Amino acid sequence: MAYLGRTQLKASDIQLKAATTISGSSTNTVVLTWTAPNEQSLIFRVNGVTQNTTDFTIAGSPTTITLASGNFADGSVVEVVGINDIGTAIVPADGSVTALKLADDSVTAAKLDTTGTPTGSKFLQDDMAWSAIPASGGFDDMKVWTTSQSGYLIPSDITKVIFFVTGGGGGGAGANAALGASGGGSGGTAVKKLVLVGGTDTIDVTVGGTANGGAAGADGAIGNNSTVASDTGTSFLTITGTGGKPGKYGNVPIAPATPTNGDLNISGGAGSSGMGGASYYGQGGSGGYTAAVSLAGVAPGSGGGGGYPSSATYYPGAAGAAGVVVAYLFK
Repeated sequence: MAYLGRTQLKASDIQLKAATTISGSSTNTVVLTWTAPNEQSLIFRVNGVTQNTTDFTIAGSPTTITLASGNFADGSVVEVVGINDIGTAIVPADGSVTALKLADDSVTAAKLDTTGTPTGSKFLQDDMAWSAIPASGGFDDMKVWTTSQSGYLIPSDITKVIFFVTGGGGGGAGANAALGASGGGSGGTAVKKLVLVGGTDTIDVTVGGTANGGAAGADGAIGNNSTVASDTGTSFLTITGTGGKPGKYGNVPIAPATPTNGDLNISGGAGSSGMGGASYYGQGGSGGYTAAVSLAGVAPGSGGGGGYPSSATYYPGAAGAAGVVVAYLFK
């Protein structure tokens, strides 16, 4: 094992050229299948007689043994045992390693006889083909819509999108002479859904706008839906974040809208006396007694505050906040 301060050990192994019978007497050479470092690394036998190292020379890679004098006699039996490249690294020829032996003595299929061209940007697959390293997966980007957009093209390398669609808040109701403060609008629903995409998918995004507050003695306006809908390529159904319910005059509590069609469905907060319902993102608008009238919804999708009476003045309700659409893009 190599480590700092120690030279890496090189491989060597024992090689054998099995007994071979020479036909004819026209040669004085034997070619090995390995490279011998010197004559002393070989046991060279002719007809069972070990030859002195002075009786032959070696050269080349793989090694050729040459008798020092004369040719082999016809029918000579030649055998060579030797050490392969003491102190040097063994480098197999390209594509020559075709099987590896495992610990249980089983032999695997071809491993290093590969196809394709290896580079620093490729990896070796289990079919022994060099392939490009794919782009890293996981989260890639976040897209936020506060206004509507048609025909948004999802990037071609994106495979999954989590849409979070929040409807607009309902408008608060105006004050009523007999019943005092009126109800705020409820918050819009928030719907989260995972969608598989790819290729040339486009979508249409609609962001629910603000919903007006009601005049004195009148209900507020219903909150506007936010949607994400298939345009081309995608196959999912429309995802809808329903707008909040309108505030009712006369301090009538309003239940929140019911969310549907998501993997996760979150209701908005209910409107109450003078107070707009919260959305997933935060609080609604509060009511007001003075000419600084009720406050509109604060967080995206929250409800507008309800109007309050002051002396003989009955203030209108405030607007519900616009919704929002958020997309989390994954490769």
